[in-house]
Amino acid sequence: IADITGYPVFTIEENVEAALGAALLAALGAGLVTQDVAAEGWVTLTQRATPVPEAQRVYERTFGIYKDLYPAMRTGMHNLAAIRASEGPE
Repeated sequence: IADITGYPVFTIEENVEAALGAALLAALGAGLVTQDVAAEGWVTLTQRATPVPEAQRVYERTFGIYKDLYPAMRTGMHNLAAIRASEGPE
């Protein structure tokens, strides 16, 4: 994602996303924290990936080729996907 977008990718350091979100909402609902405190969140962002300029250039070039090919291949690709979907999982 970082290479495609050109932006660093961040995730939260804590490994309890759902539980932490539920606790934050409960604390807000019970009046234990203010909306300002809740808006700050209780997570620590950690950078997980940084864009690699060389890879980003490859994605940019190949996406341009894909965009050129897609109109000619669209119907066939959708037909193949429909066949695959009708067959079910392997």
